[in-house]
Amino acid sequence: MKNFYPACFLLLLLPLAARADAVHGKAVAQMIETYARLDATFRAASAGKSQAKDFETDLAAGKVELLAAAQGGVAEDFSARLAACAAVLDAAGQAVSKVTGAEAQKVFHGQEALGDLMRLTGKLAETMGSLARLSLAERKELGQKVEARFGQKVMEFPRGDTAPFASGSRSPFASSMWILNLQFDVAVFAKSKTGV
Repeated sequence: MKNFYPACFLLLLLPLAARADAVHGKAVAQMIETYARLDATFRAASAGKSQAKDFETDLAAGKVELLAAAQGGVAEDFSARLAACAAVLDAAGQAVSKVTGAEAQKVFHGQEALGDLMRLTGKLAETMGSLARLSLAERKELGQKVEARFGQKVMEFPRGDTAPFASGSRSPFASSMWILNLQFDVAVFAKSKTGV
């Protein structure tokens, strides 16, 4: 009987821990989908196949999605980094809207404002590792999701002459996802080496 209550307490904590893991995995999955959509919109606008206004609109939608993920019950430092990525999308959208020149100029200024996105996404990836919120299976699954949306990784990136994915995209979103996926690879490799 003495061990009964601690055992019951642990059983009550297990579903909470499982929910926490699911929340972080869901937030990362949302970020992957948001970046993939923004990557497509950015490339279309860069190639002149769509208007810079479409890119601006998508940046605003992406900001809302990342903020929603940040407020969805994730850990505080994880939430702060998601919110910082959302702030970069917001700044990029404002940069696009302020330019009155040619379409190419608008896209260029939007891309310039996205300069910090890779660093922030890398910091977010580190936070996931330190939190140990994602299991080996979840990391593999999310890594596969990245490659399904962006293509096979090109391991020579970030050399200046190589795109990070086989899709050929050099957008700030593809570059950021390359860094995120590399973190998944590092975690998966480390766990396989330790036999975890």
